[in-house]
Amino acid sequence: MEPFTFIPPPGRILFGPGTAWQVKEEIQRIGATRALFCCTGGRRDDTARLAQSVGPLNVGICDQAQLNTPSHVAEAGVALARKTNADVAVAYGGGSTVGLAKIIAHECDIPYIAIVTTFSGSEMNAGQGINRGGRKVNVMGPRMRPASVIYDQETIAGLPLSVAVPSGMNAISHACECLYGAGANPPGRLLAEEGIRIMAQSLRRMVEAPDDLAARGEAQYGAYLCAAPMATTRVALQHKICHTIGNGWGTPHAENHSIVLPHSLAYNRNHAPESMRQIARALGDADGDAPTMMYELLGLLNRIGGPVGLKDNHMPYDGLDQAADIVAAEPYPNPRPFEREAIRALLEDAWHGHPPAGGRATLVHSR
Repeated sequence: MEPFTFIPPPGRILFGPGTAWQVKEEIQRIGATRALFCCTGGRRDDTARLAQSVGPLNVGICDQAQLNTPSHVAEAGVALARKTNADVAVAYGGGSTVGLAKIIAHECDIPYIAIVTTFSGSEMNAGQGINRGGRKVNVMGPRMRPASVIYDQETIAGLPLSVAVPSGMNAISHACECLYGAGANPPGRLLAEEGIRIMAQSLRRMVEAPDDLAARGEAQYGAYLCAAPMATTRVALQHKICHTIGNGWGTPHAENHSIVLPHSLAYNRNHAPESMRQIARALGDADGDAPTMMYELLGLLNRIGGPVGLKDNHMPYDGLDQAADIVAAEPYPNPRPFEREAIRALLEDAWHGHPPAGGRATLVHSR
């Protein structure tokens, strides 16, 4: 058997309806007495109700979380944590909010608790990117692993499909790269493949029945499985492209991952054949073409009026050359070496919403 290193996910996971209201007990369990709650501006009212439930343990709310964690947002959050003498950060939201709490935890050397309201999986990754002048700067540290993670189906009952579907595709992108990224390992591959299977099935069910709370709960579980192997696996081309265009052009993160994923899989198709078989099997046909099947799954986003091409996700065409230059100049470990012209061709297909290179799909067309 191949040698490997595997770091298991955080040891305490609470899963089930109503578990968000157990946050007071989780704060007390780790011996904290001064909790700073983090959220986006749009989540402030919900967060305030949760913060009130912990009584005097609440020392404030930082409602500044933003997409891609701009440096000024991170600095404001850290400053507020120090001003309030917080000894735990509590994130209530998706990847942007969890990212802010992780930075606060890292900079202030305090634990954090994540109450997760999307499928991003950020809570499973002991790192966070900060947007400094349009470039992503990665920060890593042990405090970025949460003390507790809470998955409460009631918090996602009203999550619009326009958010839920790309968030689920984002989760699947994590799992795909955990299959073939540097550091991929047997237990991580098991989790990743099962995560893709559950998430894909859940997304299909949600699109058919948006009020199906059971499907949303299964998607939360799928998101957890998709992200769980990330502690020991490095991300690859998929994430490098999405980090580049998200930080450089301010394009929405989850939608970037949804759109680019079939194309990054096609780029790596012939260099990670066993991983492609696992992805295809998870999507329902072990003999299928993984990039094509992922593009067809992207059709769910098209069905609800979402973008399937980068041109519909606010990426300017005249930025593609620069994006390809940046990606090729700063490669991540990847099964296939980074080749600038091939990456530029990938971006061209993704911008138009074309089927992935070498694929057979014809079901999805960009608006």
